[in-house]
Amino acid sequence: MIVILGGGISGLSTAWYLRQKTNAKIILIEKTPRLGGRIQSVNEHDFFFERGPRSIRPHGGEETLRLIQHLGLQDQVVPGKKAAHQRYLYLNQTLRKLPSSLKDLITSPWLWPILTSLITEWTKKTSPKNDESIYEFISRRLNPKVADTLLDPMTSGIYAGNIHQLSMKSCFPKIYQYEKDHGSLTKGMLSQKKRIPESNPFICEAKKSSLYTLQNGLQELIVKLVEHLDIEIKLSCSVTSLIFDKQIHIETENETFIADHVISALPSQALGHLMKAHDPSIAQLLHDIPMTSLAVVNIGYNQPVLKKEGFGYLIPSSEKEEILGMVWDSSAFPTQNQHTDQTRLTVMIGGSHMQNFEHTSEEDFLTMSLNALNSHLGITETPDCVEVSIAHQAIPQYIVGHSERVREIETKIAALSSNFHFTGNCFYGVSVNDCILNAKKLVETHHF
Repeated sequence: MIVILGGGISGLSTAWYLRQKTNAKIILIEKTPRLGGRIQSVNEHDFFFERGPRSIRPHGGEETLRLIQHLGLQDQVVPGKKAAHQRYLYLNQTLRKLPSSLKDLITSPWLWPILTSLITEWTKKTSPKNDESIYEFISRRLNPKVADTLLDPMTSGIYAGNIHQLSMKSCFPKIYQYEKDHGSLTKGMLSQKKRIPESNPFICEAKKSSLYTLQNGLQELIVKLVEHLDIEIKLSCSVTSLIFDKQIHIETENETFIADHVISALPSQALGHLMKAHDPSIAQLLHDIPMTSLAVVNIGYNQPVLKKEGFGYLIPSSEKEEILGMVWDSSAFPTQNQHTDQTRLTVMIGGSHMQNFEHTSEEDFLTMSLNALNSHLGITETPDCVEVSIAHQAIPQYIVGHSERVREIETKIAALSSNFHFTGNCFYGVSVNDCILNAKKLVETHHF
């Protein structure tokens, strides 16, 4: 018997790949009443909102697309509108277009420091360090302005994190590897090997867009996974302890399961709590992976109030704004509107730069969002629908040394039990694509 701990996208994907490999009994244990983790699509007062992830990048997400195809969801795939390619930065109290071509870069004076730093980047010396912060790496290879203006908001958009603390090696491994392999980022980009052409027509078509979603929301992926999984699922079931013997005993509040293999897809803090009784050093390493909180404010209007088109915008932390950024959902994915003239917006607030997050109310988050709509976009109309979702300690922070920390956790857990494995967004990547790919890798590299 195989037991999976955690019913988010990592746990469910692991169950899917296991079921393709073995007929063994599989039990998935989830402590909350619902599956999907942070993925949650809702319809509120005739508005469609995503409380968590809302889109997926097709490039680098081939396994996600194959999973979608296996689940029969091809017809649900909605590519982002062409306008969604356009993204903005809110800089010096102005929305500025990010370049989508070399021409944009050359004709935008505010971006010239980036252009000049790229021209001379290949002459910079490599670093002997095994890891360094995003700020340190980008400042060294390009310049501090590039780090503060571009990498800072980009990192906020993905990790809600601080570029002075987060690891370049773990957060942007591809860029980090360019320097290691080629001595330069520009040389690395220019010497990329051509990929073997994709033979799957569905994946080829999906890759024509920069991002996509599912018409009924990303939760449809969760729904279809559950429909196709021939496993036993225990909801509202908290694991209280693990006992390692020839088999692994999983104790919950109501019953005990005895498994040949256990796979944890839990957050690092929750796994650390279970490991404390067996090896405090493992527990400490797991607790040393910080988490940060995020508020998601969904705002809907039954009229067109957005004067620009695009995916949305992010804000450098140097701007000292109350919000991290905003997604223009109705511009990126208009087919999800319930009515043609609807405007749907999502504001993100929080992250590692916000010190008083835990003491901020839903009303305060809404006020911050409406203030940003007014001052950044000139939107003063009263919304027809608002929803505030707060995700406490939800986003893992891959601080400097993260990859070495994870490697040490792997070694120590393997010494504790050869039949206990772990995956999830706290360790190997935070995106939906990362979670699915790493679930597949785990199942493929171990004997179950």
